[in-house]
Amino acid sequence: MLKKIFIVILSIFLVSCFLYRETLVRIYEGLLQYQTSADRAKYYQLENTTIQDITQKLILDESIPQALKQPLIDGKRRIVIFKYLSGSEYVAGYLSYLTNTQQPTMIFLRGGNGYFGIMRPNNPFSFLDGYNIVGTLYRGNIYGGVDEFGGEDIQDVENLIKFFPQLENFTHIKLQAPYGMIGVSRGAMEMFIALSQLKFVKERVSHAISISGNVDLNLSMNRRPEMKYLFWTKFKETGESDFENWINARDPVKNAPNLSKSLKVLLVYGMADNRVYLEEQQNFKKAIEAQDINVELVTVPNAQHGFDGHFDDLAKIIKKFMNQ
Repeated sequence: MLKKIFIVILSIFLVSCFLYRETLVRIYEGLLQYQTSADRAKYYQLENTTIQDITQKLILDESIPQALKQPLIDGKRRIVIFKYLSGSEYVAGYLSYLTNTQQPTMIFLRGGNGYFGIMRPNNPFSFLDGYNIVGTLYRGNIYGGVDEFGGEDIQDVENLIKFFPQLENFTHIKLQAPYGMIGVSRGAMEMFIALSQLKFVKERVSHAISISGNVDLNLSMNRRPEMKYLFWTKFKETGESDFENWINARDPVKNAPNLSKSLKVLLVYGMADNRVYLEEQQNFKKAIEAQDINVELVTVPNAQHGFDGHFDDLAKIIKKFMNQ
């Protein structure tokens, strides 16, 4: 009898593993990435100041690959970290700026939430050729606050731009509009919701680049059980009562009618991505096209969610789009 029960339980377990293997792989990968992300938060911690140059600190850090230090060693770039007020909360951010000539500015919105997904301030996007790069970590990590996943945290994008004059005073460079904006994974959702709901941001951003973007939340929620759980958890934290309205307020597809008609949009998708779906990009592209907004979808063969090993291809795609 016990043997039969064991066989039944084992069979159920094996079938479940087969049916949810992709979800289990994503959860496992996420757990591995979380600790790395939390460790990287140390680069952004400030106590007695609001802006600090950490170029030399990054150069001396032996844990950082040489390729992510070389532009700093060569003196082509410097990197500062900062904290800025967004509402009543401080939010961490960083600026990677070119030292030789005046260059345009690209705003970078990261993926993940909380501590998950935090990148080094000298990540590959920080060295995007020809641009000063300004990034935010959003609220809900180093300095506290609650990350509402596209709720009040979109104010962190507007307040980042409003902090630019202080960065200009510190670095003696100009961060002039119009800006380009890159959103990666969740950052794409954050970008398009900010561009649809915040007039201040909408008026200053001319180009929006989504990379591996979460741009159709309803599809994502229906295909990925762990995303539905994340959305539901975030929804419960807000104390709101209508989950459908909560999702739709954050869904780029639903908010496409509120985007500026002059915005130029690029969607980049890696065909080996196991976290977001090509259908998300296609659905959002259709929603944008329905508004007569200029949009282009580019797919990259064999590229995974993070574009590891394909960043040079990605950089060329971005450069071509920005130069059109």
